[in-house]
Amino acid sequence: MLHRMFTPSPDGRLRLQILGPLRVWRGSTEIATGPPQQAQLLALLLARAGRPISTTELVHLIWDEAAPSSARNILHKYVGALRRLLQPEIRPRAGGSYLLRRGDAYLITVGPEVADVVAFRELVAAARTSLGEHRPAEAFAHYATALDLWQGPAGDGLGSGPSAMATFTGLDREFFDACVEAAVLGLTQDRPKRLLTALRLAASSAPLNEELQAALIRVLAAAGRQAEALAVFASVRDRLVEELGLDPGAGLMAAHQWVLTQSPPASPIGTVAVPRPGTSPSAGPSPSPVRVTASLPASSSDLVGRSGELGLLRHAAGSTLAGNTALVVIEGEPGSGKTRLLEEMAAEARAHGAQVLWGSGCEVVAAPTMWPWRQALGGYADVVSEDVGEDLLFRLYEQIVAHLKQVSAEQPVLLILDDLQWADATSLKAFAHVAARLPDGVMLAGALRDRAPVPSAELTRTLAWVSRQNGHVRIRLHPLDPGEVGELVHRETGRHPRPDTVRQIHARTAGNPFLTLELIRSPTTAVPSSVRDVVQARTEALDEPSRHLLETAALLESPMGVRLLAHAADLTVPTCLDRLEPLLAAGFLTLNGPDAHDIPAEPGPEEPFRVWFEPDLVRESVATTVSPGRAGRIRQRAADARDHLV
Repeated sequence: MLHRMFTPSPDGRLRLQILGPLRVWRGSTEIATGPPQQAQLLALLLARAGRPISTTELVHLIWDEAAPSSARNILHKYVGALRRLLQPEIRPRAGGSYLLRRGDAYLITVGPEVADVVAFRELVAAARTSLGEHRPAEAFAHYATALDLWQGPAGDGLGSGPSAMATFTGLDREFFDACVEAAVLGLTQDRPKRLLTALRLAASSAPLNEELQAALIRVLAAAGRQAEALAVFASVRDRLVEELGLDPGAGLMAAHQWVLTQSPPASPIGTVAVPRPGTSPSAGPSPSPVRVTASLPASSSDLVGRSGELGLLRHAAGSTLAGNTALVVIEGEPGSGKTRLLEEMAAEARAHGAQVLWGSGCEVVAAPTMWPWRQALGGYADVVSEDVGEDLLFRLYEQIVAHLKQVSAEQPVLLILDDLQWADATSLKAFAHVAARLPDGVMLAGALRDRAPVPSAELTRTLAWVSRQNGHVRIRLHPLDPGEVGELVHRETGRHPRPDTVRQIHARTAGNPFLTLELIRSPTTAVPSSVRDVVQARTEALDEPSRHLLETAALLESPMGVRLLAHAADLTVPTCLDRLEPLLAAGFLTLNGPDAHDIPAEPGPEEPFRVWFEPDLVRESVATTVSPGRAGRIRQRAADARDHLV
């Protein structure tokens, strides 16, 4: 089984565990992770595997408010030590292939055979895809294998501060959500015992998570352990009263009622039999069940490469139609299909009786305060300005919650706020407030670009707050792979493309759905005018020195060395690196190499840094804006640089 890959073995492979205590193995030998802060750095990068974390954020996560003045230098030292720990064979100051630098950020890129967290996320995504496509047995197998990977709370024993703990708590929530989803399938597939170990582990880590405790109670009862199920309910009920002064919620009471009155259900996939609220064991015959839909019924969709993501959204929308709440955030690069995915889900939800409310952030600076909310709710979100005071804003946010509660009492509500990267601070605070106060029968979905522009501090705070809400689902849209690009060509043209055509399109677009579609629809191989217009609009936001450097890079062969780029742009290497920062942050360029402080200022035979356009179609578009005379001068300097650097 997949989880066995993360136990010691004599094959010499690297294994990284973060789903429990942080542990590192090479073959059958466990490797020490170094000083506590170095171990925290590795754990944080693993928790967000595949996603860059800026140096500034890493300093904050590791030291909170007590960062020393030398924190960045210490961080770079830890990065170098971790690279040598993960890949002892790499040369000094080499970047390696696991711990990479992206601009002013670091990320870990490892596969499911190396890191348990990557394997867990891939298995859960596969389970949700199977669930969305109505393959319950396959979905259950994926869920069960994923849950087996957990050995305890994420990063257990690291002694992290509040900021870092929020990251590990978010990872724990992924575990809890998967446990609840698996429990539904465990009941409908009549395999509850398979999940008991994982559910007990999760429940012990979150004793006041009522949704999780209710899932454990149902699975225990279905496994023939009614006495233990009732004991769990009694324990949770007592803790809620003693520690929070609260009575058990409806979900926990329903699970208790079900243990007393129901036999294990034989429900079809996507439903669980739940007694109607207000009944009791003494009320006579067993109450008739209410069908709680776990996902919207799968329907045909023309979306390519998004079946897993659409399955997640269907699951969330189905939960809302059943009277529960759902909170989803979708992120991805410009053109990745965030809006299109939400439109698909909204159309399906509307067809099943939901009311869809939609608002979008506006790139125009003069857009009114609370503009996305005004589009969605009209006068219920009116506010004069952002300077009205916290008390008045709080009352406004509560007015929105009250309005949603009133509407959802009559009809399920799907509230979508798109392009959150353009939303004003007041709108983002409202998003965070409503996310924490969602009425039953309401789904709140937000979408944002993860670059271009760089997320603002207010947006980052909002996302951090939302990630701490119970049941929150974060979906990141990845580029299409070559097979999906080929399918998109077939869908658009009606013809099956040749493999070399697919490779060429994928190489130019890097799998970006918008760029791929525009290139397919273009009658020539030149840059489509629609793509050129979008890229030009993005470059206008750059200052003149950065734009000139971008144009220089566009005329060189990608990837290119930073020394070559600096020489071609008539800049020193340090100045070139400084001017690259906004281009990296805006997503025009990608950089890979050792840490910035390691690079010598004078050119030499080696190029430790390399920079490239991704997708290359952006480079082609930028290159078309350079005048012939300037292009000739840049190419001549580049030719001189190549001779000089040999």
